[in-house]
Amino acid sequence: MNIRGLSSFLIVFNFSLGFSQWTTFDLSPARGQGFQAEVTPFLKGLSLSLGNRPVYSRNTGWRMRLGIAYNYGVDLSGTEFAARRLRGLPILNGSLMVTDNFLVNGQLSGFKSRGDVVQITAFGFDLLFLNDDDKGQGWRITSQFSRLEGPVNLRHRVIDVNLIKVFSIYDKLPAIIGIGMNEYRSRFFLIPDERTHLKRKFNYVLLGTRISIPPFVLNPQLRITGGSATIGVDLIKGFY
Repeated sequence: MNIRGLSSFLIVFNFSLGFSQWTTFDLSPARGQGFQAEVTPFLKGLSLSLGNRPVYSRNTGWRMRLGIAYNYGVDLSGTEFAARRLRGLPILNGSLMVTDNFLVNGQLSGFKSRGDVVQITAFGFDLLFLNDDDKGQGWRITSQFSRLEGPVNLRHRVIDVNLIKVFSIYDKLPAIIGIGMNEYRSRFFLIPDERTHLKRKFNYVLLGTRISIPPFVLNPQLRITGGSATIGVDLIKGFY
């Protein structure tokens, strides 16, 4: 393993952890009959962030990939219970190519946010259709199962599945488009409201690209649904 490359990952990851202080999971300002309407944009943005994962190229020379991600959630509805609640989530991710068209993925994160010690774990897979070429262009199905633990007020589970098409614009710039389904289950604690659980499902559109910055690959993505959006940036390096 390239020590210089690994050091670069750690530096950027630590830098990302500083931005995580913008995120808070305190849901207590949302109260009463408006609780559900006020927290839904937050939960949808959080679910999009937890469902985000890199779109890897099918380079059989790289059996393993490691990366760092920073996901930034935005409320588009104007009904979120307080401004700047969900903003940044730093995540460390990795992937292992099991066969030429099947990858298993995992994500891990831990940080402190206004007194909450937050832990994020996730796992999933990418199934590339057989007409995918070595550059990763073609169709694929990806899935991810995510869990967020630690905040005093919230436990959150997410199942995210999408269908993605990767192609090139003028044979130069990779483009990524897709449609996805996200289902989340939230459990609330210490909230003065009768509701303790919330389950929702929604669809979204994914747009992105891949930019080669040797020895790294930059993978920005936009996921957007009604009332919420997430901008995610993954920095990836391949090994072996």
